[in-house]
Amino acid sequence: MNRRSLDAGYLIALGASDDQHHEEAIQHWRQSVPDSSSIVTTTYVLDAAWDVPATMERA
Repeated sequence: MNRRSLDAGYLIALGASDDQHHEEAIQHWRQSVPDSSSIVTTTYVLDAAWDVPATMERA
């Protein structure tokens, strides 16, 4: 089984359609992350990615 590490920048690019790397991240996800892969991340990464939209709304 392949394990892939998911970092906050990649997660943000996947989810934010206005991110400058969104299209690249979507393409990469579709081409490089097969169903048999295991995604590994941490609560710190999820927290950082979750906090970005809230920070942008306050700006």
